[in-house]
Amino acid sequence: MTLKDFFFIVLLWLKFILKAQTRMRLHSPLIFDLMSKSIDKKAHQKRMKRYNTFVKNHDKSVSYRSIGAKEHLVNTTLYEVYRRTKLGSIDQNIINQISFYFNSQEILEFGTSFGCSTLALKSDTNKITTVDGLEIGTEILKEFLALENISNIQCITSDFDTFMSHFSFEPYTLFYLDGNHRYNPTMRYVKNFIQAKISKEDSFIIILDDIRYSREMWTAWHELSADQNINYILDFGKIGVLMRHSHRVAKQYYYLWPMFG
Repeated sequence: MTLKDFFFIVLLWLKFILKAQTRMRLHSPLIFDLMSKSIDKKAHQKRMKRYNTFVKNHDKSVSYRSIGAKEHLVNTTLYEVYRRTKLGSIDQNIINQISFYFNSQEILEFGTSFGCSTLALKSDTNKITTVDGLEIGTEILKEFLALENISNIQCITSDFDTFMSHFSFEPYTLFYLDGNHRYNPTMRYVKNFIQAKISKEDSFIIILDDIRYSREMWTAWHELSADQNINYILDFGKIGVLMRHSHRVAKQYYYLWPMFG
């Protein structure tokens, strides 16, 4: 990252801090209710504690080639990769809140990693298909899912473009993207998802991680936010949410502190 790009990202965060608001200043009944709804996260938090222990107890030396925006060879340990790449608790709360509030039944995730986001999206009734190009995280996740008797999560090892060439986006109502943090792939994945949904005039939710990760990601987020098929844009700083809702409302952009209930 150049010094110019570094200051660009810093400026983006400063603007977010100045604009972010709590639910008490919201005018949209839908978004106010989303932010106000108290959803019990204790089950997820307990599961994550068990998962942390599970990964730690299965630690070993690993070597792999990372893929995406920063491709390189990595020699490390399994738990170190997990510790460094797992989704933070605040971000888990955001996607957990959105998944449960809107009762998303068919979810597609690009970027499984170790599955922290997958477990945050999970409910007792929904079905999740999660895709990643590396097996290092999904293999340990599959072992944990078997131990917990969780059968509504399907893990697929594939690059995202290959998956798109063999499967349709149509069944999914929520799409979570956390991988290949570059402009062109991000635009391609999200635009293809939107196109599949608008053909049936369906409501949908898209969650993007790391929207302020780089100038490329911010440009992609900015352009996707302007898509005419999106009418709610929720900016949580690191995570961005794009929604097409059945309520035919004018486009609304909210900068939000991730404080729920």
